[in-house]
Amino acid sequence: MRLHPVRRLRYLAVDMLPAGARTRYDEEYRADLSTLSGWRAVRYACSVLVGAPGLRRALLEADPSLAYHRPVRCHLGWHDDVAVHGNREDQRVVHDECRRCGRIKDGKEYLARSNNDEVAWVGAHWQC
Repeated sequence: MRLHPVRRLRYLAVDMLPAGARTRYDEEYRADLSTLSGWRAVRYACSVLVGAPGLRRALLEADPSLAYHRPVRCHLGWHDDVAVHGNREDQRVVHDECRRCGRIKDGKEYLARSNNDEVAWVGAHWQC
């Protein structure tokens, strides 16, 4: 499904705004565009897109809590992970934590593979 160019421009403009203000401005832009048609709508959508960085700057100066800043590298999946021992009683329990964004990634296993002798495995057989 292809988007109408005016709608695509509106989405691009709204995506530039801080996360806390996107819904409000998306509704305002959509209401303004519903009253326009043809080239007037295209011109308005282009002007909204051009003005979006300035509006973003003004919104963040007025209320810095609107923004959720996630580092670009973390957004791309390039985290700066550090092994952290989260369990004081059992130092074998390790998870990775990103230094930049604070993302926590649990290990795939609870115990290390070399220490499987302490794990008891139980099999069950069900009869119908």
